[in-house]
Amino acid sequence: MNNPSPTTDTTWLEKATSEDNWREQLELLVGQHKHPEDVGNLAACKRLAPKLRAAASGRVSWTPNYILGVLHRNKGMSAPSPIFTNALAALLRRKRDRSKDKLRVCVPVATAAERDYINRTLNAEEKRNALLVAAYFEEEA
Repeated sequence: MNNPSPTTDTTWLEKATSEDNWREQLELLVGQHKHPEDVGNLAACKRLAPKLRAAASGRVSWTPNYILGVLHRNKGMSAPSPIFTNALAALLRRKRDRSKDKLRVCVPVATAAERDYINRTLNAEEKRNALLVAAYFEEEA
């Protein structure tokens, strides 16, 4: 294979950089949507697909399997469409409004049995009240 000289032709370098760029962006987004219990990347692609479609300009029908295929595409194969790469970039630039997120409170327990007992016996409202009472007494001490 005859590689071009970097001093005479830089288009090969620009192409390699742009391919790495979209691939890195996609790997980052899939990683952000992956949960610890996920095996493989398909579940993360299922969570990512609607957001990626919304970020695209125009009507697209990217399925989770398509996104997974693009993710696992071999280097050297043609890059995805500009619409896809632009949607990736737009999604990464978008800042998440965390003001609407529910606050999660985590409390350490001594054993798994204790955690299971709490989860079995208390409903969500009772757990919330117990945490508020515990926080009230913790602040006084």
